[in-house]
Amino acid sequence: MDISIREIESSIKKVFGNTQVYDTDSVYESIDGTDNLKLVISLNKMFIEDISIIHNKVIFIVDAGKTKIVKDSFLYLYELNCQYSTVEFTDLQDFETKLKEKFKGKKFGNNLNNLSKFIKSPSVFINEWFKKNGVENLSVFEVAYEPKVSMIGCKFLTFDFDININNGTIIPLNILHENGVFTFNFKINEKNISVEKSNLSSIEDVIGSTLKNNL
Repeated sequence: MDISIREIESSIKKVFGNTQVYDTDSVYESIDGTDNLKLVISLNKMFIEDISIIHNKVIFIVDAGKTKIVKDSFLYLYELNCQYSTVEFTDLQDFETKLKEKFKGKKFGNNLNNLSKFIKSPSVFINEWFKKNGVENLSVFEVAYEPKVSMIGCKFLTFDFDININNGTIIPLNILHENGVFTFNFKINEKNISVEKSNLSSIEDVIGSTLKNNL
């Protein structure tokens, strides 16, 4: 099968045609021991219909001339621990079907899915936590998430938020994944506070309890 990079790009646009994407970028990377290259396409803060995806990458192996793919498969970021999944396809139509199946079907790991779900309505999730836990003097007006770097290796990937409390106080939050641990780094009243978790199953609980205990 001989599929050009242009055809692949056209198919991606077709699949994600009605998708809101905050930022996209692409880069070619060398592969040791071969003249072939990796085409890495980065997608940040995607909203596909009622599905949110905070970050992902799609990778193809292409020829040195950057004209066509040389393998009938692609990789996509399955989980935030740099775990990629390989998907094989037979032609362009099959590629479009499988790309749509993976992204619209949320075929990702739990941590990536949990963080993606959170960015859909972060202020709502945190305010619901406040209500359930009897916190009456705090409310989240807005949670802003804007990726600082569009193309970055997954080992160095961080997620940076600005939490607007009571429509006036901004609390910066950085979530870092390193050595199997997720670290929530807050800055509250000029004080740095870190909370470590083994997974992202309770994002609003970590944020809500930290704000409650430090404001």
